[in-house]
Amino acid sequence: DYDGATCLAFISNDINHDLEIAREHGGQFFTPVFTLNVNKRDLKIGMFRSPGGMIIELIQIQKGT
Repeated sequence: DYDGATCLAFISNDINHDLEIAREHGGQFFTPVFTLNVNKRDLKIGMFRSPGGMIIELIQIQKGT
């Protein structure tokens, strides 16, 4: 109930594979996968919209960071 975008976020152990599955099941408007460092941990992140328009974020924690 606050201003701003909301989304669902999921942890992934294979972000590229999971994004491909999402694409096969009607996901749309995919961002390129990008890296973000949070609390000294590198995260790979990809975002897209569900067929119903909800923003979904996939996060993969990089090993060894």
